[in-house]
Amino acid sequence: MAQAHSFDIVSRIDMQEVSNAVNITLKEIRNRFDFKNSRVEINLDKEDREYLEPFGINPIVFQTGTGPTIFANKTAQQNPKSALSSINVREVVIYIQDGIEAILKNYLFEFNTAQTRLEIKTLADNFLATVQDDDGVYDFRNIMDESNNTPEVIDQNIGILDTYIEPVRGMEVLVQRTTILKTGAISTGNFQ
Repeated sequence: MAQAHSFDIVSRIDMQEVSNAVNITLKEIRNRFDFKNSRVEINLDKEDREYLEPFGINPIVFQTGTGPTIFANKTAQQNPKSALSSINVREVVIYIQDGIEAILKNYLFEFNTAQTRLEIKTLADNFLATVQDDDGVYDFRNIMDESNNTPEVIDQNIGILDTYIEPVRGMEVLVQRTTILKTGAISTGNFQ
């Protein structure tokens, strides 16, 4: 007599496996003798992209009139979700870190005095003001004074510049709303 069996089927997408499968497929096609010099593309539709993007995979799609386009703004850091989950934020952070590092290099081995700290802070403020003018950050604050350069820090031959930024965020979803009004509503200001 046959026994009754029961099982559950669970379907989950392992995006790393999807990425690996796509990359291996492309590599195999490129390396096969019979496909040498052939142009191979894997085009993803909207549904595919919606599955990939939350995992930090930015699909490259072909758009008519534009050509190949990276169709997302995500980094691989998606968990935990933070400002660094977006490429534009990560790029501005790298730019800021590199710019401030260039400023700090000029002060290596200088004396940790109030005057030196003020010079560094002023240069960092000027640099970040240009980033702000270029719409990289909404706001920023640099601190390099006795509050973070305490006697204990100075005695260890360390100078500390603390930089706080509010990076500009990208529009990853655009919503357009249309409202139909009665004739004359706009001119009378009778809407919203």
